[in-house]
Amino acid sequence: KINKNEIKVIEPIKLKKKNIYSVIYLTGGNNFIQDDIYCDFLTTLASHKFSVNLIHGNFKEYDKLVDDLDDTYKGVIVAQHSSSSILLANICENCTKIKKAIFLDPVDSRIFYKKYWHEPKIKLSHLKNILFLNAAKSYKWSLKPFGIPFIPFFSIKKETLDTNIKCKINKIVASNYGHCDILDKSWSDLMHNSRLALGNQNRTFHANHDYHEWLSQVFFYYSYYNLNKLGKNLTINYTIE
Repeated sequence: KINKNEIKVIEPIKLKKKNIYSVIYLTGGNNFIQDDIYCDFLTTLASHKFSVNLIHGNFKEYDKLVDDLDDTYKGVIVAQHSSSSILLANICENCTKIKKAIFLDPVDSRIFYKKYWHEPKIKLSHLKNILFLNAAKSYKWSLKPFGIPFIPFFSIKKETLDTNIKCKINKIVASNYGHCDILDKSWSDLMHNSRLALGNQNRTFHANHDYHEWLSQVFFYYSYYNLNKLGKNLTINYTIE
């Protein structure tokens, strides 16, 4: 708890807290979408030596949360999916103990934040490492089956950010997956079959889980080692830029 706010935590129970990283995970809809629809991915992520913290959308005391997590765990990483990108930026600017951030298909939602209306870039001055993890089908048109890109114009890129000169920015692309394949299969299928967000053509549970496993491995190598390790044990096609 932070004051009266309860934080849901998913973490391995047999590992010492000081040996694992804590992840603050921000869901879509500016963190107002229920984390239950990410259940398979989040539990898979936790199994790769992470303590995953899930916070409701109205939460304000991120400084206290980050201080508590930094004292308890190896370090704190913030990760976001879709339109919670500006919330991530605000947290990282206000909590200087955070040095790494992961953007999963980030949507540029500055239009909803008055303080950013006249800012040409999103400021992230304290981070040392940033990773973009993009699902390629989020950005492409499709004819067979027909589908429009889920993020046609308002994507966040390296050029969108105002970082310090020492900050390292990497990008990894999952070529055969879409924006909502990170969700549990029933929700992912709903978005795919409605053509709102096309995903992998293989709609089996195993294909969905394999993607979550791959994402978790990327999180692990990015957090505990470095991106040079990527590729040795990962089977889904990706590119590093």
